[in-house]
Parts: sequence; structure tokens; C-alpha cells
Amino acid sequence: MTAPLLAAEGLCVELGGKAILRDLSVNFPSGRFVALLGPNGAGKTTALKALAGLVPARGRVSIAGEALARISSRERARRIGYLPQGHAVHWPLTARDVVALGRYPHGVADPARLSKRDAEAVDCAMARTDCAHLAHQPVQTLSGGERARVMLARVLATEAAILLADEPTAALDPRHQLAVMDDLKGESRRGTLVIAVTHDIALAARMADEIVLLHDGRLVAQGSPEAVLTDANLAQIYGVTVARPIIDGQAALVPWALS
Repeated sequence: MTAPLLAAEGLCVELGGKAILRDLSVNFPSGRFVALLGPNGAGKTTALKALAGLVPARGRVSIAGEALARISSRERARRIGYLPQGHAVHWPLTARDVVALGRYPHGVADPARLSKRDAEAVDCAMARTDCAHLAHQPVQTLSGGERARVMLARVLATEAAILLADEPTAALDPRHQLAVMDDLKGESRRGTLVIAVTHDIALAARMADEIVLLHDGRLVAQGSPEAVLTDANLAQIYGVTVARPIIDGQAALVPWALS
């Protein structure tokens, strides 16, 4: 039996003496788009960081059956692309140079000096996120939506098998929210395991292959959107009722009222 691409067993995280993540056990194959949902304080960001090995945790995380703890930090960076919250950039670089930073795990120290192979990876990432036309613009001059696409391209340039994104659509307008989610969905269809933290249950229901629902640091449910985003779960975890109109032949999910 083939080992899952990414798995966690009994994952626990304490920060400042407080339990943030409690006995989380999940596993994911490649080529899936997973939405990590839960109310504020549920432990979503901590779970994502723990899966990437970025916070101290008890339990076990493995990549293709190999313990994450035994993998060097450089090799982890090649296998896991991590996109943190926000799109702030503090470097006076062009958009293409920012994307080229995604090749650092492969030994690129200077984004202005790329090998042919590295340049191909950068150009491909920018093309897939529709930001190639921004290549020579200073990244600080870009709009929030443009910057979000550039930062996603930076992660894609690493060519990691696993992509972990923390609220990649936060503070974006609806057009750019859809564009970023489309990009993430596209990556999963190319074989990448994509796990994204989001507060947008409507987009998650429409786009994700799988939902992981957390509450108070614990796993509530894992499965298809239809199996997890039930009226009972949404009322219990979020305290809301939802409408489910049919749009273009597909059931949508719209938070409607307090339950």
C-alpha cells in the first residue's frame, strides 16, 4: 500500500502553556485541493505550521512515509512550499526577482543570476499565476491582488510536491479571490497536494476536493465538502445557518443567518 504524501499522527502543539492543537491525525494523497476550515482560534494556522515543521510539536509528521524530523531543513524547503498570511514584501525587488527567491532551496543565492533550469521554473510559475507581465515592476508598487499572485508564484517556483497556503485570499477583492483559488485548484490538478487555510466556506465548498474542519484545536470532520459542510456542523461550529441555491446546476453554499 502506498504511503500518503503527507500524514500527521497525534499532532499536539502548546504555545505559552496553552494547548492550541490537540491530537490531530490526518493524511493526504498527492493531487488534492484541501481546505482547512474552522472559526477564529480553531488552530488552523498552527496546524499548517506544524505540518510544515515550523512550530515545535508532539506527534509525528511524515512525507511519503519518511519522518519530517529526519529531513534536513533544506530538503524540507524543496518538498514543502509554504505561503504565509498576508502579502507584505519588504525587499526593493522586481516581481520576477521575488519569484526567483522560490529557487533558494535549490541553491540559488542571487535572484539576478539564475541557471537556465531555474529561469524556466520562475517563468513557468509566473505564467501559471498570470503575473508574467509584472516581471519588471517593483513589487512594492503592485496592487494587493497583483502582489498575491506574485507571492504565490514564488512558492510555485520551488516546484514542491506539497503547497501549504495560509489564508491566501485574505483582504483580496472577489475577482482576485477567485483567481487565486483557481490557481491553487490548477496546481492540485497538476499533481501537487495543496492545503489552504480559509475563512470562506462558500469558496471552499465550491473549489476544494476535501475539507478538514477544526474547532478548539481538534479535528471535527474530514471528507468531501458535502459530507463535512452539513447544516448540523455549520450550526455547531460556526453558529450559522446557510442557504444552498442552485447556480449553473451546482449547489452553492451561502452563510445566511445566525443559528
